[in-house]
Amino acid sequence: MRMCLVALALLAVSAPAASAQQLSREQLLQAAYGARRTGEWDAATFAFEQAVRDMPKSPQKKIVALDLADLYLTIGRWEQAMMLFRRNHDVEREFDLYMERKEYDQALTLARLLNYPRGEGKALAYLQQYDEGLRVLERAGLHREQAELLYKLKRFDEAADVYARVPDQYWRARALERAGKTDEALPERTD
Repeated sequence: MRMCLVALALLAVSAPAASAQQLSREQLLQAAYGARRTGEWDAATFAFEQAVRDMPKSPQKKIVALDLADLYLTIGRWEQAMMLFRRNHDVEREFDLYMERKEYDQALTLARLLNYPRGEGKALAYLQQYDEGLRVLERAGLHREQAELLYKLKRFDEAADVYARVPDQYWRARALERAGKTDEALPERTD
């Protein structure tokens, strides 16, 4: 981190103001990614935070902000990671973080507020509200997820029917076999 700060100070003295600002951003990003690679969490956090703070709104800023969110997760600062996911409209990662922390009610609320049916179905399943979760997935046309949930619930006949709509011959054959319909499964086999 000292090297990064010394380099930035020398850069600011030797370069014109506009190019120094641009180079310092690049230098900060190099320092941030380098420190993260070597496990220097404090230095990486500092450099990422500075870079995000100084960057104008752009697709690159979003990428850097989400990299900072990943770093926050690594060092156990999940609240700050959650804030960056929310600010950058990364619904899936915000949802996944709630699920990882076993905060299924929060995940369900988020999925419903942001109209994220894949997440809603998954959260409902974890809350053991299986039939409601299956209905959400069906309405959204998420047949693969619906079939996977049916398979996990050992409702193999239903899973086979839904897998036929995906289509997924391998999993349809497995579901038919598990349902005791091996003669129907044979023509589905491709392996």
